[in-house]
Amino acid sequence: MIKTIALILGIIIVVSLISIFYYFSNHSNTTISENRTGNIRIVVLAPSDTQILISLGLGKYIVGMDRYSYQLLKYLNMTNLVPNNVTVFNEIYPPNISGILLLQPRSFTGSTRTSTLVLSLTLLPIPHPMASP
Repeated sequence: MIKTIALILGIIIVVSLISIFYYFSNHSNTTISENRTGNIRIVVLAPSDTQILISLGLGKYIVGMDRYSYQLLKYLNMTNLVPNNVTVFNEIYPPNISGILLLQPRSFTGSTRTSTLVLSLTLLPIPHPMASP
């Protein structure tokens, strides 16, 4: 029962991240449109979601991440896939809401521990807040 629920939640997360990719993609092909890159700003507070975004080639649009994600990228020697000036948040919970809002993200994803942040961000002008298990 628990494995089934975890599998369903995992599928929902992957589908939602893929939908972000297609939302920002050019309609003629599956690459990110260069004239719209200034609008893509992603904050990620879950290492698994960070790895998915990196795998999709969206690492260059990450403007903020948690320290666990950054440590994992350093361990895998993949820090070159994110911008040099990415903001690293030391704590996932309680989330630094003001720090995240200063980054002006267009998309946010975080773990269930940051669900309070996601709920508060839905009231603010961030078009795509998401939570993952």
